[in-house]
Amino acid sequence: MPDELKNMIQRTQRYWYIDGLSEIGAGLMITLMAGWILAAGSFPDGSPYVWLLAIGQPLLILAAWWLVSRGVKALKERLTYPRTGYVSYPRRGKSKRIVAALTAAPLAALIAVFSSFPAAANFTPLLVGIAMGTALFFIGWQMNLLRFMAQAPLLVITGALITWAQVPDPLNMAGMIGAAGLIWMVSGAAVLIHYLRSTAPAAEDEL
Repeated sequence: MPDELKNMIQRTQRYWYIDGLSEIGAGLMITLMAGWILAAGSFPDGSPYVWLLAIGQPLLILAAWWLVSRGVKALKERLTYPRTGYVSYPRRGKSKRIVAALTAAPLAALIAVFSSFPAAANFTPLLVGIAMGTALFFIGWQMNLLRFMAQAPLLVITGALITWAQVPDPLNMAGMIGAAGLIWMVSGAAVLIHYLRSTAPAAEDEL
């Protein structure tokens, strides 16, 4: 692929992240997941509430994803598009979604198998940090988005620190997931503040 075309594609992909709103939304979602993990771990083993929380988790994730997607879209329509324009992104085809699922499934299975061994359970935050950091770095590398690549080692370091401190379960996983959410929300908020300060709606520019 010619460099000019590649750069144009990367700029188009990066535009979705120009305002930090998607990072804030993703951070809110996984912070909610961290709270869910913490809530489930607060009940004793065998408690019916644990099963209710486990069954309700997929529903919570779907509901949170729907609400966050709607919220990000509404905010972009109000804040982003009047300032720097609208870009229509093609919907991912079925084949791409299948590839993404097949890529994520082995990683999730590896984490689950690794965590099932009592001796290895304490290393789960480190493994999750490495997995999340690797995925974030790859996304940043694909789009040439430097802040994603800079956040990747922070996730690995967070997982390493939680593992080194021997934080007990479920605080270890809730802490790892919650820290990732906090990193994304702080990063997204900083990007949003800079974006709002450096841009203005088209109507104001014309005055």
